[in-house]
Amino acid sequence: QHDPQAREWFRAAECGMDVQFGKPEDDTGTRSMWGRLYSTHAELIERRLAAIARAVCPDDPRTVGQRRAEAMAAVFAGAD
Repeated sequence: QHDPQAREWFRAAECGMDVQFGKPEDDTGTRSMWGRLYSTHAELIERRLAAIARAVCPDDPRTVGQRRAEAMAAVFAGAD
């Protein structure tokens, strides 16, 4: 059995999926990004970035968030 209403909720949420880049208030030299993804896709991305961020030298002075940002750039550059 499935809930027919759940299917409609999912389809409505799916229509809102998007990824956007940049806001006017972004600091010079940086660019924000945000989006709405399938939760399963977001989980895959989050886990992959966390794994790469954890793989750096333990003495790396960057924050975990900074390492995740660098990991994302590395993945999209094909360096993962």
